Amino acid sequence: MDLSGKKVLVVGLARSGMAAIRVLKKLGAEVTLSESKKKDDIKEIGFLNENNVEIVGQDMAVFERDFDFVVKNPGVPYRSPMMQKLQERNIPVITEIELAYQVAKPQHYIAITGTNGKTTTSTLTYEILRRAFPGKAHLCGNIGIPAMMKPYRYVHRHYRTICRYADRQSKRHSAKKFSHFINLVIIIYFTQDMSAYQKHCQRDYCNYNR
Repeated sequence: MDLSGKKVLVVGLARSGMAAIRVLKKLGAEVTLSESKKKDDIKEIGFLNENNVEIVGQDMAVFERDFDFVVKNPGVPYRSPMMQKLQERNIPVITEIELAYQVAKPQHYIAITGTNGKTTTSTLTYEILRRAFPGKAHLCGNIGIPAMMKPYRYVHRHYRTICRYADRQSKRHSAKKFSHFINLVIIIYFTQDMSAYQKHCQRDYCNYNR
């Protein structure tokens, strides 16, 4: 995948944002980082400066600029004013998981989301596959291991990648951006959990009977 000359905005640094920036730079993109922290508080400032990553704040003027696409941190809500502004301007917004899927060669993806138990289920699934396929199973996603650190490095088509992602991300993933071999949705039947879950998830698997 060649991103030479593409203008990409990364919203939010943290682990996933930093992992996305490293790969975007390798692919030739012109990267702008929108971060709420002050520059002096960003510990990766040395790498960012050395690689000509523009660092800006999160005022609305940033989101009036032209970008080919945006990679947002999972913690940034799609309904936030800055994300809505990008959507109004028809600028594609993806997450680091979707970027990882697009730049990696085909693998077997197992995507796990839901209300409660995502981390436990993802870890258990990984341990099972790690023993069944030594050296060919990887755990990543919203579990402290950015997806960019796994699929981009391990590109063999027989690898199994277990991806744990937040329920609010599931509504936005399209088959083109992130297509998984197996999708597991965990639903815990508590009123509070389900009411919150229904706001973010697709209707096709949110229809349930108590």
